[in-house]
Amino acid sequence: MLADFHLLRPLWLLALLPAALLWWLLRTRRQDLSPWQQLIANHLQPIVLISQQLQRRQPWAMPLLALCWLLSVLALTGPSWQKLPQPALTIKKATVLIMDMSLSMRATDMTPDRLTQQRFKALDFVEQLREGDLALVSYAADAFVISPLTPIITTSDCKSQPFGLSLCQRKALMCWPHCN
Repeated sequence: MLADFHLLRPLWLLALLPAALLWWLLRTRRQDLSPWQQLIANHLQPIVLISQQLQRRQPWAMPLLALCWLLSVLALTGPSWQKLPQPALTIKKATVLIMDMSLSMRATDMTPDRLTQQRFKALDFVEQLREGDLALVSYAADAFVISPLTPIITTSDCKSQPFGLSLCQRKALMCWPHCN
């Protein structure tokens, strides 16, 4: 379970470097004597040197600030148990398959008829598509969107779906001869 943990934006961890540097500078500055302490009379130092008063009044101010900085940076890194798909590795192309459903496609001058041949060619075409979105549009007198742009499923665990099509796209391809 811990092996699945990762950061979506790990470069935000670099924001911890300025915080660590600031913390180190403030710690070394607090330990050093201020040069003013040598010049100002001892009875006036608590009134004039404000940093010592603040350190005495709010000893948890700096650790609290550092803790808030750390939590903010960790939140900005995007801790996650699930990996997001990398957009550089996916092709985002859209393909619109347009089919003629007019009465001329039902002509019987060929065997099988033109509509059936068109359907088989469309199935072969869709089988060759590997990535991207696919939409199905049919027309006769008017055009109708049978399936809007939907991603083509390419994972190996979807073997039950022929050609990686969604359910809507499969039904659309199978019912084309009966659409008119």
